[in-house]
Amino acid sequence: MRPTTTPRALVVAAALLAAGCSSARAAELGAVVPDLPGAPTLAAVATARAAALCTATDGEAPAPPAEAYDQETWAEVAELSGRARVGDDGEGAAVARVRDRWRGDAPLGQARWDHVASATATCAGDRLATITVLARAPRAADAGAYGAPRHAADEVEVRSGIRYGVAPGLDGRPVDLVLDLHLPPGREGAARPTLVLVHGGGFAAGSRARHTDEALAYARRGFVVATIDYRLDPGAGASRARLRAASAAALDDGMEAVRWLRAHATEHGIDPDRIAALGASAGGQLALSLALLEDLTPGGPMAAVSPRVAAAFSTGSYLVPVPGVTSLGPDDAPVLLQHFASDTVTGRSWTHPTATCAAVRRAGATCDLVLSEGADHVVGLGPDSAIADEILAFLAVHLRLDG
Repeated sequence: MRPTTTPRALVVAAALLAAGCSSARAAELGAVVPDLPGAPTLAAVATARAAALCTATDGEAPAPPAEAYDQETWAEVAELSGRARVGDDGEGAAVARVRDRWRGDAPLGQARWDHVASATATCAGDRLATITVLARAPRAADAGAYGAPRHAADEVEVRSGIRYGVAPGLDGRPVDLVLDLHLPPGREGAARPTLVLVHGGGFAAGSRARHTDEALAYARRGFVVATIDYRLDPGAGASRARLRAASAAALDDGMEAVRWLRAHATEHGIDPDRIAALGASAGGQLALSLALLEDLTPGGPMAAVSPRVAAAFSTGSYLVPVPGVTSLGPDDAPVLLQHFASDTVTGRSWTHPTATCAAVRRAGATCDLVLSEGADHVVGLGPDSAIADEILAFLAVHLRLDG
C-alpha cells in the first residue's frame, strides 16, 4: 500500500527558504528531486540508511538499494546519497549543496519513476547525510508475454487426478491427495513459471474444480498451473481445536503438492525456482503459509525436497504470527495480500492483514497490501480478477516473467 502523495519538491524548497536561500535558488535546487508521490516504507528505510551513512567510511559499500528497499515490491529502485558540512547557512543549505552535486545523475533525469522519498540525518562534527530514493512500481505490462493469452484453450493439456501424495484421513485410513495440471504447449526443454491455485472453504469444504477456469486462463498465457485438493474436515468449524488440526493437515498437504511439482519439474516443464501459490479464504491462508512457514513435521519420500514457494497471493485471509511457532525471517518469500474493509464471512477489517504485513516487513521480507473498500470476502485468483493488474505485476517481479 502506497497511500501518501507528499510533493517532495515543495518540502525541499521550504527547507531551503528556512535556511536563508533566496526563493529563486530554493525553487531551483528543490526541483532537483522530482515532485512525485511518497511512500512510507521507502521513507523509513531512507531514514535508517541516512543515519548509517553518517558513520560509513569512505568507499564503504552499503547494501544495494534493491535489497534495502524490499519491504514492498518495486520493479526498480535508484538511490542518491551524499554528505556535507553544515555551515552558518544551516542544514537546508547543506542539503542543497549535496543535491546540487546530483545534477546530471541519470536517474533524476528519467521519467519512469512513480515514487520518491528523502531523508536527512545529523552527523557528528557539524555534518549531515542525505538520501533520496526513487522507485518504480511494477506494472502488469512487466509480465511480457505472460500478460495476455497466447494459446488457444484447446492447446492446453489437462492432466486430471494426479496423485501427489497419500495421507491419513479423519478415520485414519489412507487418503489419496490429488491435483490437476494445466500444461501449455511447448514444454520440451522449457522451464516455465508455475502457479498453484488453492481453493477455500474453511478447511471443511471445497474442491480444486473451483479454480479450473482460472487455471485454464493462466495456462493460455504460458503458465503451468496446478489446482490442488487437500484434506478437509466437515466439522472444522465446531471448535478451535478441530480448525487448527484441519489447517495443519491442509498445510502438510500443500507442502507435499509443492514438493511433488518440484520433484517432477523436468517431466512437466516446470521451473522449480518459479513456483507461486495463489489462494482464496482458507486457501489464502494456506498460500501464505507456503511462503512464510517452515515444515515442522517433514517426512515421506520427498522430505528432502523444498516445500517453499517463490511468492504467494492471498485474498480474504491473513496470518497471525504466533510467538514460538511462527518464525518469520528475511528469507521468506514475498507475499501479496488483498482484503476488504469489511469481510462478509469473517467480519474482520483491514487491521488483521495490515498487522500481517507489518510483521513480515519487520522480519525483513516483502509484503504488499491491497486494501479494497466496501464489504465482500474474496476477489478472483485469475487474470480476470478485480485486482488482476496487481496480481500480474507482483508475479512479474517475483517470478521474473521478463526472463
